[in-house]
Amino acid sequence: MGVCGLGLLLGTFGAKYNPEKPQEKLKTGTSFALLFLTLIYAALAALPAALVVLPLELTPHLIDIGPRLTGFEGIISSLIAFLKYAGIAGLFVIVTGTTGLTLYLTGKRLDHGVQIQIITENK
Repeated sequence: MGVCGLGLLLGTFGAKYNPEKPQEKLKTGTSFALLFLTLIYAALAALPAALVVLPLELTPHLIDIGPRLTGFEGIISSLIAFLKYAGIAGLFVIVTGTTGLTLYLTGKRLDHGVQIQIITENK
């Protein structure tokens, strides 16, 4: 859902129309921006998803050894145990937040008007 919102938002910035090549709907720079933003979004959404798929047998073990560990290992162990339970909520927040924000910004851009570059090629 969030990636669709990113695509719609960036489509309002770099839209073009070429009747000879209808598959090219975005300018080159906008296409690369969409590629990189999609990769960043996928990485952010993968973090809570990875925490959700931690083995269930690992969670009590992390909670048990967490207080015994000191320093950096203890902090990381406690953080992983907490985030295991918060992973679903984090994924929900990332997906709905990105979708809502990008759709809101897309609506604002559409209200102000969108410039579409018309490309005509003579053969």
